[in-house]
Amino acid sequence: MQRDFLWFRNDIYKDRIGCYPPLEIRIMAIIFRAHYPPHSAFKSRKVSTRFPAANFFSTTIKMEGTSATAEETKEQKPNKIFVAGSTGKTGKRIVEQLLSKSYGVRAGARDVEKAKSSLPQHPNLQIVDNFGTVNLVEACRKIGVKRFVLVSSILVNGAAMGQLLNPAYIVLNLFGLTLIAKLQAEKYIKRSGINYTIIRPGGLRNDPPSGNIVMEPEDTLFEGSISRDQVAEVAVEALQCPESYFKVIEIVSRVEAPKRPLKDLFSGIKQK
Repeated sequence: MQRDFLWFRNDIYKDRIGCYPPLEIRIMAIIFRAHYPPHSAFKSRKVSTRFPAANFFSTTIKMEGTSATAEETKEQKPNKIFVAGSTGKTGKRIVEQLLSKSYGVRAGARDVEKAKSSLPQHPNLQIVDNFGTVNLVEACRKIGVKRFVLVSSILVNGAAMGQLLNPAYIVLNLFGLTLIAKLQAEKYIKRSGINYTIIRPGGLRNDPPSGNIVMEPEDTLFEGSISRDQVAEVAVEALQCPESYFKVIEIVSRVEAPKRPLKDLFSGIKQK
């Protein structure tokens, strides 16, 4: 059996204190490579041995071939996408958006019965059991993954931003140094040689979008929130958008912000 795309998800929930909205710590990867077994689920998810506080329940899509150009990659539409953590609040939205774009989806979940009851009925959707734990980045390197999208969080580099006293930064790092571990994961991905996009959203909201997406370079935003729907939209768009390659972006939503195409927003961020 062959799989065109893999999608792994990771959700670690923490609450910001005071007036701050809930902030979900996620690691999501999207990896390009053509012909890899479609959507399976990952059952036993353990803490990464390389990054002790970061669980890689991530989202990966990979397209095979080592010489595909950016234009070719953009035009090729994957037949299958694997989404692990598909019953999570953001993962479910990703599945729905992928199905709406006519992707074939294999939704990975710890509880298959829960997935069947919570995910939409769709001919292109297959729900499967998780099949184990992997060291995500190392596994991607070994199988020749070419494209990796990581959904991280704003404030991961809070210390360098002068945000050591930010309540969210303090609280999140009380639990296993979550943000510090995520920053190390980002650095490792950058050194891996894989074509990456790192997305750092603000505090996650369950409600529909109430504003337009604001996209900034890394280490710019230290507050703000965004709808999970918009995070899913950005992640899915980044899959086949060359303007997002080798970039770290931070996103929140603001009512006063003008609505702009995601491609233009990605283009406005420089590679480092």
